[in-house]
Amino acid sequence: MSPVLNGQRSIFSQEVYRSSLEPKYQIIARDELHEDEFSRDAALAQMREFISKHPQIKNCRMDSVFLLRFLRNRKFNVQAACDAVVRYLTIIAHSPEYFDIDPHHSEQLIKERLVVPLGEDAEGRLVLLIRYGQFNAQQHTPEQQISLISLAIETYFDHEQYHVTGLVYVIDYFGLSMAHIGAITLPKFRVIKATNGEMKMIRVKKVHVLRVPSVGAKLAELWISIMPRKLQQRFKMTLLDCCCGGVVSKW
Repeated sequence: MSPVLNGQRSIFSQEVYRSSLEPKYQIIARDELHEDEFSRDAALAQMREFISKHPQIKNCRMDSVFLLRFLRNRKFNVQAACDAVVRYLTIIAHSPEYFDIDPHHSEQLIKERLVVPLGEDAEGRLVLLIRYGQFNAQQHTPEQQISLISLAIETYFDHEQYHVTGLVYVIDYFGLSMAHIGAITLPKFRVIKATNGEMKMIRVKKVHVLRVPSVGAKLAELWISIMPRKLQQRFKMTLLDCCCGGVVSKW
C-alpha cells in the first residue's frame, strides 16, 4: 500500500502572489530559470491541481513561495517540479527522524554553532557554514545533524532571493574522528544521499570542504561522489596536513 504523504498543512487560500524579488534577480529568474508572469501563474495553477488530486497527498503547503522553490529548481518544468514534490514528501514519510525537530536538542546544537548562516556573498547567495567535525559524535546522531541542516535551509529558503541565487556550502571537517565516520551506517548513508539529492530543492552553486584530516579524506571524497556530476565540479576541498600543521588545497 502506498504511504500517506503528509507535509506541512496548506496555508494557501486564494492568495494573490506578489514577487519579493529585486529587479536584478527577476532578470536572473527570467534568463536562467524560464520564469515570467505568464509561465509562473500557469505553473502554480497546474501544481496546485496536481497536489489536490494526488491520491496519497493529504497535507502539503500550496502557497506560492513553497511551490516556486520546486519550480525554480526545475527551471519551470512543471512535471519535474510535481515529481520532486512527491519525492520530497515520500522521503519525509519514510524517514521522519531526519526531519523531526526536537526544540530542546536543536537549541543546544544552535548554541554550539554547528550550523551557521554566514549571510550573503557578493552574488546574493546564502553562505551556510557546517562545522561537521565539531558535532559531538557521542551525543549527536547523524539524524539530528541532518535535521539541523534541514531546519536552517527550510527557514532561509522561504526567502525567494535564494531560490534564484542559490546556496554556498562551507563544510569544516576539523576535529573529524573515527567516531563520526563510524556513526554513518550504510542505511543512514542511503538516506543522507537521498536527502542531499531530493530534499533541498535549492541551487547549490559552490561547496567548500575545509580542513579535512587524513582520516576523513575518503569520507569527504565519498560524500562528493554521491553528488550530481555538475555539482562535483563546484567543489573545492582543502586537506589538513597533519604532519606540518599546514593545509594543502585540492580541487
